[in-house]
Amino acid sequence: MTSIYVLPTAWRRGVGRRLMTMAMLALRTADFASATLWVLEGECPARFGFYERLGWQPDGGVKDDVIGGIVGGARFELA
Repeated sequence: MTSIYVLPTAWRRGVGRRLMTMAMLALRTADFASATLWVLEGECPARFGFYERLGWQPDGGVKDDVIGGIVGGARFELA
């Protein structure tokens, strides 16, 4: 999977949590032992808690991507 985006009109309704939960279930069903998630640096730091509550942990990794300009990202791991 490349990206998950939720329209602002659907924020705070559990849509993102349901999408992420289904993606994580697919990883477990396919017997993945670990997974990596990149979170756009521009995301509000409070949103990092969203991923942490689902079991993802930041590991200190960072990178820049070109998505309509240079965008930084923080890496999270799920084990």
